[in-house]
Amino acid sequence: MNAIVLAGNLLDGGDGLRLDMERLMYSVRQCIEAGLEAEAVAELTSIQYIAAKFHGGLGIQLMAEYYDAIVSFPGSCKRLKIAQGFVGRHLPSLRKPPVPSLPFQLALQEPNDSDIYHSVVPFQDSFMRVLWKAKPQKASPCTLRINDQYCVFAATCSPDGAKIAAGGKDKVIRLYNARTGERIATSGCHDGTGQCKCSADEADCSLAVPNPVCPVRGHHGNVNVLCWSPDGSMVLSGSSDKSLKVWDGDMLSEMDSTLMHPGEVTCIAWTRDGRTVLSGCSDGLLREWDATKNFSLLRELAGHSDRVRCVAVSPDSKVALSGSSDRSLRLWSIRSSKASSKTIHEHAAPVSSVAWSGDGRVVVSGSVDQTVKIWRVGATVWSLGATDLSLAQTVAHRA
Repeated sequence: MNAIVLAGNLLDGGDGLRLDMERLMYSVRQCIEAGLEAEAVAELTSIQYIAAKFHGGLGIQLMAEYYDAIVSFPGSCKRLKIAQGFVGRHLPSLRKPPVPSLPFQLALQEPNDSDIYHSVVPFQDSFMRVLWKAKPQKASPCTLRINDQYCVFAATCSPDGAKIAAGGKDKVIRLYNARTGERIATSGCHDGTGQCKCSADEADCSLAVPNPVCPVRGHHGNVNVLCWSPDGSMVLSGSSDKSLKVWDGDMLSEMDSTLMHPGEVTCIAWTRDGRTVLSGCSDGLLREWDATKNFSLLRELAGHSDRVRCVAVSPDSKVALSGSSDRSLRLWSIRSSKASSKTIHEHAAPVSSVAWSGDGRVVVSGSVDQTVKIWRVGATVWSLGATDLSLAQTVAHRA
């Protein structure tokens, strides 16, 4: 292949740098289409090629090349994912490096046996080097999802910050390593490699056309909301298929409990003490489930006149705050027969989000009316007295 740099030096940048843009734009794509695995992998794992792509404003195209190469050359998948992970971890720095040599400096910090490190060795005497005293010597692949045809509607981080659960329009939940981005598990009848968990021999068991004999099916509608248990051992998912499902927090194995609703599940909250789950529904009811007794239904909380769009629980697990399309906020005493003491109508449009502060003294509510309202929590809120919340401030949330 022709040289990438026609004039100047990538390490110096400046006006004198000229790149072979035709090669940068088409060479790897042509190698992938022609099945030239070695040539394509050599480029995609080279820091010179990576730095040149970003200098030429072709970073998005580079990520697309990784995706296509991983699909086309499974034998080189690990090497490509490690290089892809390098790009993903350092994306902001690669897009706008404060000095031209920064991409090469970052490559020098990669494990000594990695392709990225080997590609920078010929350049290491050409720039000021800063070496880590205890550089990690194990590469961690990072899977970047690009060109995904499905929307992500829900994403949540585990309590210990180690895992991310995400779900959306394709009806599937995926579990990722929060540090590396590597996929750990997939819900339903498919594992992270796309193979059917129930029967590897069933070629027709796919996400588009599920195997009719597959015993593990997952959701049949959009995954709208996700929530971790306080100890991180379980994940809850609410769907437009009217179900609330419980999953193992390590490998997304579906547990026995499927909590059916008469309408779409719109929001979920799990109390900090781990004892109670609250779910909102398009039928306008908030439901309370006993997490200590196989998620048995404790009671249905009627009060909203339209769909419940959001719910949040106080830090002491005693009070829930819900928001609805009926433009109201309502307070509920958890695990009590006591009804909401007060319905608050301060928003001019549906309430779309609510949250408690960590100390329980403040709650906020966001609305389609383009405002965020900040509420002070009075002492009587814990017994649901007459002066539960007092409006402290309204913030306009618009351009």
